[in-house]
Order: sequence, then C-alpha cells, then structure tokens
Amino acid sequence: MFVRKTVEEVLALDKDQYKDYQIAKEANDIQKAKEQVESMLAVKTAQSELEDKLKAQGLEMAKMKNETSVKGESKSVLAKAIEEKGEAIKAYAKGGESRVELVSEKAITDYSNLTQTGQLDQVDNTLSKIAVKAPVLLPLFKKKAMITETYSYRDQTSAVRDAKGVAKCATGFTSLTKEEIGMVRINDVLYKDTMDICLDYASDFSFVESESRELINESMVFKLDTDLLLGTNTSTSMNSIDNVSSEFSAANAACVLTTSIQSANYSDLILGMATQIFELGKQNFWRANVAVVNNCDYFKFVQSAKDTQGRYLDPRVSTVGGNTYIGDIMIVPSTDVVQNTVYVMDTSKGTILDRRSVSLALSTEHKENFVDGFGTLLATARLQFLVKRNDANAFMKCSDVAAAITAITAA
Repeated sequence: MFVRKTVEEVLALDKDQYKDYQIAKEANDIQKAKEQVESMLAVKTAQSELEDKLKAQGLEMAKMKNETSVKGESKSVLAKAIEEKGEAIKAYAKGGESRVELVSEKAITDYSNLTQTGQLDQVDNTLSKIAVKAPVLLPLFKKKAMITETYSYRDQTSAVRDAKGVAKCATGFTSLTKEEIGMVRINDVLYKDTMDICLDYASDFSFVESESRELINESMVFKLDTDLLLGTNTSTSMNSIDNVSSEFSAANAACVLTTSIQSANYSDLILGMATQIFELGKQNFWRANVAVVNNCDYFKFVQSAKDTQGRYLDPRVSTVGGNTYIGDIMIVPSTDVVQNTVYVMDTSKGTILDRRSVSLALSTEHKENFVDGFGTLLATARLQFLVKRNDANAFMKCSDVAAAITAITAA
C-alpha cells in the first residue's frame, strides 16, 4: 500500500530510494484515476435509470389524468408541472440541478379560507390584568411575631412627677410622685379567603395554579391593607389607623391654630397636624413622619396649586428617593382614603403583630371536590395592629380638609 511521504522524508531519500518512490507514486495515481472513472460511469448509469423512471411516471400520471378528466377540463396541476419542467427534470437526472420544485401552489391563497386562526397566532404568554391597588400601608409599620392568639403589654395608666425645690434643712417634706401600671390584653384576628380550581385544568395548563395562588394572595393582602387603615377593632376586623386616630381641631389646646395662618393651604394643614402631634407628645415622644392622603386631593391642593400669577406654589414639596415629602412628612397616597380626608402619624408607634402571615393551602377534601376533580385554595392570616394606649395621640385624622383649611386661615 502506497504511503505519501512528507517533503522532509523525500529529501532524506537516496537516489535509488527516490526512484522507487516515484514509480510507486505514479502507479497509485493511475489506480485512483481509474477508480474515479468507474465511479463516474456508475453515477451516469444511475442518472440514466432515474431519468427513464421519471419519464415513465410522468406518462403514467398523464394517462391517469386523461382517463378521469371530463371533456374540456384542464390538465391536473401535477401533469402540467411535469410537462412544464421536463427540461429541469432531465437536468436533475444528469446532475445539473440539485432540486426540482414541481408544484408551488399555496395551501391557502386568501384570508377568506382561514376559519381557525388562533393556532397561527404569535402567542404572548403574559397575562394582562385588571388594575388593582398597591398595598401601600403594610410596609410602613414594623412587624413583631405573635406567638399565641393573645398579646399582653404593660401600660402606665397614671403617672405623677412631683419633684420640688426645698429649703436646706427643712422638715416635713412630702412628694406625690407615683405611677400605676395595668395590663392590656388583645387578641389576633383571623382573615380567610377560599377559591375553587379545576385540578384537570390546572394540570393541563401550568399557569392556572400559579395565577390562582397569586389572585387569592392579592385578595388577602389588599384586605389587610384596607383594614389596617379602616378596621373597626372587633373580633372580625383588626384595630386600625382610623380607629386610634384623634380628630384634628384647630382649637386643640396643645397648639391652637385657629385663624392663625395667612393664606392657609393643604400643606399648612398637614404640617399643622404634625405640629399638634409633636406638642401632644411633649415635644419628645412623637414626631409625625407620614401623611396618608387621597391622591386626587393631593393633586388639587398641592401639585396643581398656583398663585394669582399662575406660578406653582409651595417650595416645601420635594421628592427624595422616589418619595414625595411636604417638609419632613412623607406623602403616601392610598385608594382607601376618601376625598377631603387626611391622616398624619408617627408610624414608629404602630406595630403589626404577626401570628401567621398569609399562608396558602390546597386540598381536595372539601364537600364533593374529590369526586368532581376540584381543589380548594385556602388562604389564611392571623394578625393585629397594635398602638399602645399611651401612643394613641401619635395618630391624627382630619375628616373635613376643606373646613379645616378654612378654620386655620387668618381672617
């Protein structure tokens, strides 16, 4: 068997070795040429046989068409294609063409033939959702784990501080300094929601269960957020901002604001409420940091407010880190605040007692669910909003913004 040598190997051969190598190389080249000729002849023979077969098939199909066509009917599409592309077929048989397209008719030629178009569409797998609110209040407060269904705390019910200055060596000194402490006990509130889903449907479409879980979770979170603002502090509704808040009064003795502010506006009212809270806390216990507002009110009274020359008012409004502030009070719009109402508070004095955050469970053991092939999603949460009694004045509400602005406006 001939093995081709490298240039270096050839240069290393002596005269006789080189002669023998050349003879062997020429014999090998002649053999390869012979094999290529034989291969080409075999291909030509195969192509000739293929051409004969194609011609025979064409004649047979034309014959079948003539036998089945009625008088005056045109030839079949395939018969026409064979006749029209006979030369291309021959070229293919000889190796001159790599592909011959006999029929290029489209299966659908106009939109009137389309009946079920959905399967042809490009599908967007995201779900377009109906607008819902955001839970803006829950994140404002710190959370504390509640180990049992009840929670107790010590509360200073009264305190007297009676330190005095006295004369040196005086006798008969008395002091009334004392305090009384009581225990306050509160219970958590159970929140619940359910939703039935078809298990076969959920197994066929992977998004069904996840969407259902998201929907029921949203239902719970939105309810908790609403009750955090408007709950009634009953066995079925948690304590709330609205429940603990005192009502704003321009005549509040802690800081009287009646007819005292020139051209008073919405921002003045919010800062005035914050000032009263600060004073009620003896300038020590409470410092308001959040105002929960109706967004339409905020737009009308602040964002769009102008002076008589059409210039926008109130340089006290600022935006920091995506949050809006009036002075140092962060503004939080909530869909649960009705128009003409505003809440101002020190959120550090409120705590969400978390016995169990929103949890989800799926079960078929409910009524006829097992037989019918349904599962019931159950969402539960147990919590309570704690504002200790002595911190109640850290929360203030104004139920009539327009009247309050009028009350604090200087005559």
